Amino acid sequence: MITTRPKTNKALVFIIVLLLLANIAGIIFNFTLMKKRNFHKEMPMDRKAYVGKYLKDELKFTDAQLKQYDSLADLNKIETKPLFDSLFVEKEKRMKFLASNNYSDSALQQAVIRSSERQKALDLSMLSYYKKVREICNESQKQKFDSNFFDIMRHKRADIKSPKSKK
Repeated sequence: MITTRPKTNKALVFIIVLLLLANIAGIIFNFTLMKKRNFHKEMPMDRKAYVGKYLKDELKFTDAQLKQYDSLADLNKIETKPLFDSLFVEKEKRMKFLASNNYSDSALQQAVIRSSERQKALDLSMLSYYKKVREICNESQKQKFDSNFFDIMRHKRADIKSPKSKK
């Protein structure tokens, strides 16, 4: 049995060295990848800027149309902020409510109903906003808007922050 112990130690040392080299290689690879992508300079646009760019470049909005869009987007942000904030707060309240009611079936149903009512209000507000943006379009722009505006709305928002992260 004494002869197998040194072989086991050599094997363990070899495995440790191999893992250490693999970790170092991974760190170097990730560092060079991050440097190539230059993550710090590639911040995504906020939704208003992204949609504004789409409206200008793809739909060929005039300056007057863009000005209307800017006013509409600013007003929409003010109107929907409380809805988004309440949804965020509601999630926390919902979990506390469910826990205090032992996740009973009736508590689950109540939580879903309450959540769906808040989501419905937000959806109505957002769809009304999209309708107003569409009303700015001329007839040819409306066709393009109808065919691919949904793809634009998939863009991840860079400006969303939870209510807790206010400055």
